[in-house]
Amino acid sequence: MKILLIPITLIVFAFTNTANAQKLIQASKITYDEQLRPLIIIDLNNRLNKKVTHIVYKFLMADMSGWEETSTSRYLMDQSTTRITRVVNLPRGSKMRDIFLIPQLNPGATDEPKRVNIDYVRYSDDTIDKSIIK
Repeated sequence: MKILLIPITLIVFAFTNTANAQKLIQASKITYDEQLRPLIIIDLNNRLNKKVTHIVYKFLMADMSGWEETSTSRYLMDQSTTRITRVVNLPRGSKMRDIFLIPQLNPGATDEPKRVNIDYVRYSDDTIDKSIIK
């Protein structure tokens, strides 16, 4: 009976970590600095049993610089994905606020992202979790 309980416990523990990891972002808000560059404010809540050391954010961006001269289909074709890696110190059970400039497609652009997700996180034990959704 003990032999059967150990694998079941490990499976439940692994599922709990993955399910909680999908809700690392508690809230996000886009604002602008004095030069009208978009800033993102992300509130993180680490409900995992591991310390998070790196977060790779993924942004779905669209170049709006030629919006008036282009059709909707051209606008949709100009979307691209941008990633940014942030080094964080987020121990288990803690919260933090991450604030940074959003990478732009073109110099001088002030477009905000259409979608912000976490691509993956790295933990203090050097494992990588790619099951993060938002």
